[in-house]
Amino acid sequence: MTSHMILFGGLTAVDSGTVKAYHLDDTWEWTGTRWIQRFPAHSPSARSGHVMVYDSNRSRILMFGGRGDSDLNDTWAYVNRDWVQIDTPNSPPGRILMGGAYDPTRDRFVIFGGTQTSADGKTLTPLHDTWEFDGTTWNQVGGEGPAVTKPLLVYDAARNQIIMLALDATIATVMYTYDPASATWTQVKPATLPPCVNEGEVVYQSSNQTVMYTGGVCANATGADETYEWDGTTWNKVTLTTTDTRVFGAAMAYDDLRQQATLFGGTPLVGAPLQDTWVYASGVWFPLSDASRPAPRSLFAFATDPVNNTVWMYGGTDQFTTYSDFWQFQNGAWQQIFAESTPATCLTPNAVFDTDRNKLVLVCATSEVYEWDGAAWTAHTGLKTVPPLHQWASMTYDPTLKKTVLFGGYNGGNSSYLDETWLWDGTAWNRQKNHPAPSRALASMWYDPILKKDVLYGGVGRLTSNRLDAADSERSNARSALRDADGRRSSHGPSASVRRHVRHDHARCATGKRADRSAVLRRRYVGVGRFHVDTASSAHRPTGPRERTHGIRRDARQDRAFRRIQRRVPVRHVGVGRHQVERRDLRPARRPPARYRALI
Repeated sequence: MTSHMILFGGLTAVDSGTVKAYHLDDTWEWTGTRWIQRFPAHSPSARSGHVMVYDSNRSRILMFGGRGDSDLNDTWAYVNRDWVQIDTPNSPPGRILMGGAYDPTRDRFVIFGGTQTSADGKTLTPLHDTWEFDGTTWNQVGGEGPAVTKPLLVYDAARNQIIMLALDATIATVMYTYDPASATWTQVKPATLPPCVNEGEVVYQSSNQTVMYTGGVCANATGADETYEWDGTTWNKVTLTTTDTRVFGAAMAYDDLRQQATLFGGTPLVGAPLQDTWVYASGVWFPLSDASRPAPRSLFAFATDPVNNTVWMYGGTDQFTTYSDFWQFQNGAWQQIFAESTPATCLTPNAVFDTDRNKLVLVCATSEVYEWDGAAWTAHTGLKTVPPLHQWASMTYDPTLKKTVLFGGYNGGNSSYLDETWLWDGTAWNRQKNHPAPSRALASMWYDPILKKDVLYGGVGRLTSNRLDAADSERSNARSALRDADGRRSSHGPSASVRRHVRHDHARCATGKRADRSAVLRRRYVGVGRFHVDTASSAHRPTGPRERTHGIRRDARQDRAFRRIQRRVPVRHVGVGRHQVERRDLRPARRPPARYRALI
């Protein structure tokens, strides 16, 4: 009896950048309540459109074929949480979208049909052959089978036979049963058939001894999804209490232990592949989510609590939702905290832990302050003085000052970056006006216990007119130095030339191309001190001994010197708008990525 199900491979949506879909090679296990990604020591190559069955006689999963970079014809077994390739003396030709079922009475893995793809990927050739795997090798049986495409095979245990649903030449549904004695397929014409079986899903249900079919996308079936059950005589349409999403290319298997079918992924008629998980039993489809950990998101508040050995997380956003949930990560597990007065709307939140007062400090974009003492939230409202409206500010707790330090951010109301520093002492805000850092948002900020100072690094900002004046002056000095170096190279030797070229290249990187001062320039600050490398343009990157940078040709010595400078200035990928933000998701993966043509 199976209690866990294994998902392998599949195909992603078309990537908008590369205009390609990618085959996957990841392995996931469904425990009945959550998905867990497994990392076996060995793994098949990435593929989709393969076939997988459960070998109940040997308690293993068998997989055959599919398509990666080309059509595949390898055979694998998944046992003891590892994939093992089975070297068979004989094997069917490589193919995709074939039907497969395991017959435990005869101990045979049976596949039928599928499609072969030409080397250039432009021609698809349907196959109509039948093969059986006996645990050691493959044998072709019978002759040419029915002229159908996209067959779906399932073993009907109640009637001890393999049945097939497929599409005929007119894309109509046809049904066959398999006679293993003669290795032939016999068409069955019941009173009712599912109207659309184009890449649908079919499983045997031991709970009521029926075969259940769902899904598929056809011209005659584009509305709400339908579910049918085969009782050995006809297909009966189930009156559903709740329906699932109609998709094609989903993965589905039956959970004998829980007496329910589990469906994952697939692609709807319109839209990209999904990563939804549904379970079905007794006419009810029910969507499942993994409540044991937070949903995927970015721009959340995240703070370490060294007093309680805990990490706190609040809020965040994805492409559809702004979250206001509160989570605790402790002892390797997530737990959602449901507390009264949890902030309902706190946009672009920042959080730090005040180790002197043992409180989590949460600051919202509107400068509302909430504090969590481990049992309840306290809201600080009606404050006389508060920081301005801000997004993506930086915040840290300074134990030397015994205060929370908030810096910068972006004010969407007037489209300006901020350079204000504010201190929170637990009751009031106070602004510090001396020697502010350049205005920016999305910067990293932390307290250095050795220096006993707060450190600010990177971020996104905008060059001001004063900085443009300084940039013009530095660029002029750099050009003068370059001319001096070129005129005296022979007398001072190559080392002097390299030093001057280093200064030239660094000046070019610090200033970038001359810009119209009236233009609004967005810049990413990378580096420390007075060296802020302008990463808005990639033109300053060394491209070869005789290629040009900003219209000035460099020699090999200049390139080597410039690369030494680059190594001293680490680049952090940050930014907004057209500057992509590299955000690392610190939480464990909660479910497989969206896909279709995967198998369970």
